[in-house]
Amino acid sequence: MHRSFDLKEFFEDDWVDIYKKRMSALHLQMSEIRTTFFLYEKIVKFPFHLFGRYHGYFWVLTRKSMFVAIIVGLWRLLYDDDPDSLTAIRMKNEVMRRAKNQEAKDRIAKVLRDANVTGRLASIKEEIRRIRHKHFAHLDAAYVDNPPHESPQGVTLKEVSDILDAAEQTLNTIGLDTQYMFLPADYARNVRHPQGVDSRPDIEKILDALVQSCPDLYLPENKPYEFKFYWKNRNPDERRVYNHYRRKFGLREIENEG
Repeated sequence: MHRSFDLKEFFEDDWVDIYKKRMSALHLQMSEIRTTFFLYEKIVKFPFHLFGRYHGYFWVLTRKSMFVAIIVGLWRLLYDDDPDSLTAIRMKNEVMRRAKNQEAKDRIAKVLRDANVTGRLASIKEEIRRIRHKHFAHLDAAYVDNPPHESPQGVTLKEVSDILDAAEQTLNTIGLDTQYMFLPADYARNVRHPQGVDSRPDIEKILDALVQSCPDLYLPENKPYEFKFYWKNRNPDERRVYNHYRRKFGLREIENEG
């Protein structure tokens, strides 16, 4: 965490500790949401259909539960309307209200205005509200009667990632130019690990183990006749992913010809 301003330039001494505690709580909540999304994205992108035809309900329910946790967590962090709750919006307003003098208030206002915090929060609120209210917090009768043709969540990974980016930037701004880390070191791409250490995240190790234990990975060697039909029914993207795992575990690549 890096902060470029001295908080005592902005707030009275008796509120500095309160500010730090509240920002720490918001940072922890955002970190949990970002970490959950990191795991969720790995699971969503994993090619279960290439390596085993059926993996039971565990991964399906895990994926759904993680998505619920992300959306409900974002709502709680940003927009919870309980009067006693701590949210990013309330913290933004409190930061302005607690400014020690007009100069401090003007400086804080400029930081918030330059980052367009109010506009950013407003722009993502409706999307989070729609997903939360229609799918998780309530059972929407109209949705049940006439479900849309898109996926149940009706939102892409990129859209969720963009919402998370906006939420993180908002916290960094309310933190008065603080640059928080929102992923643990084991998951952060910019962390350098000692040489010789297996730096794969735990979720990657788990999913790799699924592939490594799957007979489909070894079809070319063990059942070449059956593999011809397996390979023929794979599109270019699926073949690329299959070969990625073949290389990863020291197996020869398969030619793309069907």
